[in-house]
Amino acid sequence: MDYRDIIKQIQNKNFKNLYVFDGEETFYTDLLTEFAENNILDEAEKDFNMTIFYGKDTNIGDLYGTLKRYPMMANYNLVILKEAQSFDKFAELENYFKEPSPTTIFVVSYKYKKLDKRRTYYKHIAKNAITHTSEKVREDKIPEWISQYCSENGYKIDYKSSQMIAEFIGTNLSNIVNELKKLFIITLKGETITPSSIERNIGISIDYNAFELTKALSNRDINKVFAILKYFDSNKDNPPQKVIPMIYPYFNKLLKLNLSNDKSPNGLAKLLGVPPFFVNEYIKAANFFNIQRTIRAIGILREYDLKSKGLGATANISDGDILKEMIIKIIQ
Repeated sequence: MDYRDIIKQIQNKNFKNLYVFDGEETFYTDLLTEFAENNILDEAEKDFNMTIFYGKDTNIGDLYGTLKRYPMMANYNLVILKEAQSFDKFAELENYFKEPSPTTIFVVSYKYKKLDKRRTYYKHIAKNAITHTSEKVREDKIPEWISQYCSENGYKIDYKSSQMIAEFIGTNLSNIVNELKKLFIITLKGETITPSSIERNIGISIDYNAFELTKALSNRDINKVFAILKYFDSNKDNPPQKVIPMIYPYFNKLLKLNLSNDKSPNGLAKLLGVPPFFVNEYIKAANFFNIQRTIRAIGILREYDLKSKGLGATANISDGDILKEMIIKIIQ
């Protein structure tokens, strides 16, 4: 079930006796678990009717006994099993999953991976529980996710800004949301989050970032390219291990563009996952980075990603020199 529907049902007091949240992406698992913890019982009911267990430290007998306990001066007994992936007696809950207590709401938070759907107990979960499995958001989809999250919270964000945040923060949704909340505080509802507000409040440079680096590469603006690399070298927050994954999706998009039969702006926008007005930037870049050059660039990125991790690199080569060597090869 979609996480928004689960939240809405809980808000409307339309409860299920069993909730199971799992998946590789922990953001939604934590969000739903925290929402259940804060909203299923009233504050006055929690003292006697809410129990939180943590997987590694949980005794199966204690857990089972609590699940079967009757509520005191409340309609439900709320039991939350956090870090359930570390609970080694999960299969022993099969009988409970088969027939959950009607006076208990059991919330299972299973993080970093998915439950094994081949197990017998999962058949009972599928039948009796509301479930939500959180998939990892692909790196190239993070800017789109940022834009959607801002929209859901009543804000706008321009394309460059979402790219800057994605490049700087990475794929950890919880970290991204923490930074966005800082921006929400200083942005009025309905207004647009801009690169300048990001620079002031998060500390990401408007002019010296991976977004501007790929743009400079496309324009073959060598002076700008090396100015950005110099900034990266002086700013130790931008080592090759971080910069290379930032620019790899750009060349992956260029490869998709070069291989596409549909070269219409709308078709390319959908294919690349970028706004239609931004497609021309990629078309312009493809004038130089044709299929052969793009494939070669991707190979170079992979080569220097390994070098940055100590595989095949010359001894004592600096991070700055690794990036310079890599970029020179790409634009040759």
